[in-house]
Amino acid sequence: LDVSATLFGATQIYGTYADTPRWSGTVYAALTLPLPKSAGEMVLRGDLYSQTGQWFSNQGTTLSPQTFIPGYTVTNSRLEWNVGQMPLTLALFAKHLTKEEYFTGGLASAPFGTNGVVTAEPRTYGFEATVRF
Repeated sequence: LDVSATLFGATQIYGTYADTPRWSGTVYAALTLPLPKSAGEMVLRGDLYSQTGQWFSNQGTTLSPQTFIPGYTVTNSRLEWNVGQMPLTLALFAKHLTKEEYFTGGLASAPFGTNGVVTAEPRTYGFEATVRF
């Protein structure tokens, strides 16, 4: 359904909702690993985020064609240790485990005939140390 709007004598035709996938969601599981109470708590977490495709222009079916990016799914994991009797948390994490290439958004440039897309961050591994005081 295309909708038009006139502002200062110029009519714009809109046909899509930008940056809005029809469906998106996250599923996760967290497992607390058995440790002696004096050692603290260790939690292993895995999560899965998925979304359907989306337009990155409000004029995707009119003035800005080819501004639709496909859906994607991302998996992440984290191992966190809340060190017993200390205000310290240590964690290892991995983001984007499947290494699927996908786009997270874009910039439509209808008057110039060129559209640009934003690529997702690459697979990332890391370590965190948090001290609470």
